[in-house]
Amino acid sequence: LGELSGVPASHVRLVKRPTPEELLAALDEIGARLRSEAQAGRQSLLFFYYSGHARAEALNLSDGELALGRLREKLLAVPTTLTVVVLDACQSGAFSRIKGAWPATDFSFNSVAQLNATGVAVMASSSAAELSQESEELGSSYFTHHLLVALRGAGDTNQDGRVSLDEAYRYAYQATLVATAATAVGSQHVTLETDLRGKGDVPLSYPERAGARLEIPEALAAKVLVQKRAGGAVVAEVEKSRGRAVRLALAAGEYQVL
Repeated sequence: LGELSGVPASHVRLVKRPTPEELLAALDEIGARLRSEAQAGRQSLLFFYYSGHARAEALNLSDGELALGRLREKLLAVPTTLTVVVLDACQSGAFSRIKGAWPATDFSFNSVAQLNATGVAVMASSSAAELSQESEELGSSYFTHHLLVALRGAGDTNQDGRVSLDEAYRYAYQATLVATAATAVGSQHVTLETDLRGKGDVPLSYPERAGARLEIPEALAAKVLVQKRAGGAVVAEVEKSRGRAVRLALAAGEYQVL
């Protein structure tokens, strides 16, 4: 958000393992700040990202749960021009589900249904009756990894130097589906529901502004893994087809490309 979207550090609120009350208090704090922006006639975008466990109709937080209806109420109370909600979660009983226990309703399906409203876009990591999976190789969930790669420039299909909400979704959808198709759990389909009447194309990141970029040449057709040379952390995994160069905005440093 800071590196590629131009968001000042003072505008980012990171809440780790919050209680429901702590998460709601953080949204109240953001709402108070954006209320003054709205009164001054300035437009604003609220980007809300959650990664963790969930039930069909609630987020599972450190000492309790937060119903989606309550979360929706809080998000819609924030006076923004546009709210983008990204949820990377599945049933808290996901591991038992792999062994054969199937929940009656699905979190990602309900999140899209309950959070969507005019001026709100909701992206969820999987569709109904699917699990949101993690990868030991990537060191993260498949969905969040590929969403970040999209925002770093792989999703910039029209090569205008920015990645829109639609471009980020299309890349994350395709890459997550390809990556999970061969897993024991099976395919995972990212979902997006929008009601953005009159909002137009919504840019989420601007890779062209990055201080350093890695270009994967047009002629290459391969699965490309980009790692930090120090420590080996995976920065990007890209299924590269021949015919279009892919430019990834990265922090300056040394990388190993396999």
